[in-house]
Amino acid sequence: MDVAALDVSTVIGLNSVDCTLERVNNESARINWSINPNNASYVTGCILTYLQNSSGSFYVGKNCSTSGYSYSADLDLDSNNQYIIIGKLEQGLTYRYCGGQLPYGDFDTDGGEFGATGLLGAIFIILALMLMFAGDGLSILIGGTVGIIGAYLLGILNLPWIVIASLLLFIILMGAIARVGKK
Repeated sequence: MDVAALDVSTVIGLNSVDCTLERVNNESARINWSINPNNASYVTGCILTYLQNSSGSFYVGKNCSTSGYSYSADLDLDSNNQYIIIGKLEQGLTYRYCGGQLPYGDFDTDGGEFGATGLLGAIFIILALMLMFAGDGLSILIGGTVGIIGAYLLGILNLPWIVIASLLLFIILMGAIARVGKK
């Protein structure tokens, strides 16, 4: 068993370094930081780029400083995608994230897609409730299960509006066929 002292001053010092991440414009970001009082070696400031889509975040690239305590990077982003920018300080094998996250790209369209997704989720829940009160025990279980699973899956998926519109049309068509079939 090794009982030698472990030097944690580098980690503690790097976590005490002031660090900010800011948007310069729609195509660049800046990271600012100070010196590590517990370690004289250079602190590297990096700007990490992640592509954001309905499947999650994917690492795209990293731009790092070579000198100084401020670094600006041109991000070379595609205007049709959404990106998350994160600041990171590195000193030897020690690192820390700083400055929160900066969204880049067209995040405004998510509200419209979420609205359509929420509407479809509400339709699933209404249909499920209609089946719940149908009077048959099996229909109650099936309706509740379909409504809960449908709403859950729509909450996870961020589907485009055309897919949502197609699903809504399919549900309306199925309801009309079922109603005509009962007569």
